[in-house]
Amino acid sequence: MLPQRNIYLNEKKLKQVEHFKYLGCTLSWNCREEKEMNVRLGQAKSAFMKMKSVLCNKSLTFKSRFRVLNCYIYPIFTHCSETLNISKAMESQIQVFEMWCFRRMQRIS
Repeated sequence: MLPQRNIYLNEKKLKQVEHFKYLGCTLSWNCREEKEMNVRLGQAKSAFMKMKSVLCNKSLTFKSRFRVLNCYIYPIFTHCSETLNISKAMESQIQVFEMWCFRRMQRIS
């Protein structure tokens, strides 16, 4: 439940919202970052699928593909991560995403 606050700027009342986007990060009133984590996961998976031809190419060494993953996919996922409060559930989601990437790269179902 969003607590109601009256904040004024130049005698004009500011609108109170539950969450907003600032510099590409979704910030919420209660510091729960599940929504931001899910957005980042979706963006990173989408970027992975766009680069699937490189990341899943068996003719490249795994080391090279891993470096591409670290350079292009992980920064999308970790953008604004320094502001996140990581819970055990979110930590688990991070590990699941990493394993998802590795399984796709090795073509393991």
